[in-house]
Amino acid sequence: MKIERIILFTKGIETLSFFSEQLGKTFSKLGYEVFYFDQCKSYDSLAELLLFAKPEATAAVTFNFDGCCGEGYFIDCRGIHLFDDRKIPVINIVVDHPFYYHKFLPFLPKDYCQISIDREHEAYLQYYFPEIKRGLFLPLAGTSLWEDDTLPKWEERPYDVVFTGNYTPLSKFEPTIERHGKEYADFYYGIIEDFKKHPHLGMDIGIREHLLSEVEDITEDGVKEMMPNMIMIDLYVRNYFRGKVVQTLVDAGVSVHCFGAGWEFLPCEHPENLIKEGGVDSLAAIASAKNAQIYGLKVLRNSIQNNKNNSTRFIVVTGKKVYTDQGLVPANREVTIQDLLDMTAGVVYPDASFPAGAIMDKIQADFYDKIAKGEPTPSTYELANIIGQQPLAFQPGERWLYGFCADVLGAIVEVVSGKRYITYLKETIFEPLGMTDTDFYVPEQKQDRFMQFYQYMPETQTLDPCTWQHLCLSHMHLKQPSFESGGAGLVSTLSDYAKFAQMMLNKGTYQGVRILGRKTVEWMTQNHLNEKQLVSFDWEALKGYGYGNLMRCMIHTELSESIGSNGEFGWDGWLGSYVSMDPAEDLAIIYVINKCGGNGYRDVQVIRDIVYAALED
Repeated sequence: MKIERIILFTKGIETLSFFSEQLGKTFSKLGYEVFYFDQCKSYDSLAELLLFAKPEATAAVTFNFDGCCGEGYFIDCRGIHLFDDRKIPVINIVVDHPFYYHKFLPFLPKDYCQISIDREHEAYLQYYFPEIKRGLFLPLAGTSLWEDDTLPKWEERPYDVVFTGNYTPLSKFEPTIERHGKEYADFYYGIIEDFKKHPHLGMDIGIREHLLSEVEDITEDGVKEMMPNMIMIDLYVRNYFRGKVVQTLVDAGVSVHCFGAGWEFLPCEHPENLIKEGGVDSLAAIASAKNAQIYGLKVLRNSIQNNKNNSTRFIVVTGKKVYTDQGLVPANREVTIQDLLDMTAGVVYPDASFPAGAIMDKIQADFYDKIAKGEPTPSTYELANIIGQQPLAFQPGERWLYGFCADVLGAIVEVVSGKRYITYLKETIFEPLGMTDTDFYVPEQKQDRFMQFYQYMPETQTLDPCTWQHLCLSHMHLKQPSFESGGAGLVSTLSDYAKFAQMMLNKGTYQGVRILGRKTVEWMTQNHLNEKQLVSFDWEALKGYGYGNLMRCMIHTELSESIGSNGEFGWDGWLGSYVSMDPAEDLAIIYVINKCGGNGYRDVQVIRDIVYAALED
């Protein structure tokens, strides 16, 4: 086998993407053909990869298991990995501790070699996974943007001390450490204190010693199985020491420039010496505009950071291709946030009856196939990028069609806020409103209060327990999902939902707490569909309504088949939740059943008519 072509992975984790790009430049100089697999456009890249990959002449070089951790698009219907089918050897450079990646090891291609950058990582791999082929030990290398490889003189450098990396307050880790009670927490904190006293102690070595001495009858296999559960200890200790180092320097009077997120949470006696430069990407950290000016460097990329508090991430909503009767054609404009809010983007739900829907059906099937196999499923951000890369069902703004638009919006919230979707919802909406029972899953201690949901069986005319989910919801709401849907999946209680409804009726406030501005609520609850779009807003249950910002809103009561008021707004869900808010009457109607497929709109109309008919002056 003579390798002529190299596959590298980009557009995933920013730093790893940077590593791949630097390797690619060197491979190209050495005469290899290089292909960059774009992880933000996985399906498009897969088609290009199939053309590029020459059997027995191509190798893949990756970092942290990209391309070999069970990604569904690399596994065919026979369960065979593409790299095995095309006889492509894989060299995986693991830059983090191996205990982060136990779950990926069952999915490795056959011709696989793992390279470590740390002697302790190498020893760990040899001890616990001797069956895995190991390459040469490869310590970290560096890169330079100075063409002549000369560094500026010390006196010309603008910073006393630079620290690159994020900081997370230790309090953020404590809920996870303490989630199983005091006995487990004491055990974890005991290990942490040992690392604080002995910073030279290797992470896996220290953890292993504690497990063997404190856990009764544990075997070496048991230690191996427990290692992935100790990741939080690694994160806690890592942030403890990086915080301690920066804090010590700052309080000693040294100016420290921190490039990364979270440093505003580090307590210091002299915070004036802590200069928070914000989050940056790899190239920006090496060659900022300031440094370019000082050192005469060429700036390679500008303004690529989308949020100062997190690494650069993007949500891709393609807009490149649109399905028509004539086949795929270019989109006439980009998809906007408003398109997504109004369900006029052309991003649809699974439906095998038309091409765009069939693609979403395949994405959903792949998602549930991963669950069935016990494989990792995409996160909110990852799934939104998969959805956003697919051709649109129609030109943006051309019509209305219900779909995954809200799910893409949920991922956009993550990117803009720098927080997990549920974290943002809790901090900005649920906690201020006192909505203590609203989440994407029901914690174990609350599951005795969680109602069973049912499905109607026409053949027996009975309600049986529902055993299936759709729209990429998972685990019957009993486990925290990797994908937190912007369009479905929240579980709640009547009292929680009533607080939210009252806040909306109050034009953004509840019990003195303002969540939204008055004019914001007014804008949110208006029809945003034009006459052409309203033609496709043709559900029988929505006669008289318009739509905007993910909600129905009454615009023609005379066309509605139930009593109501113009300006009434709300929505309903797949498991039978229904909410209607009527500002004219200061009235909220909340109706919930637990039945797959939602409520019957005729039943809702009867309930609405009874409520409205009972109103008095």
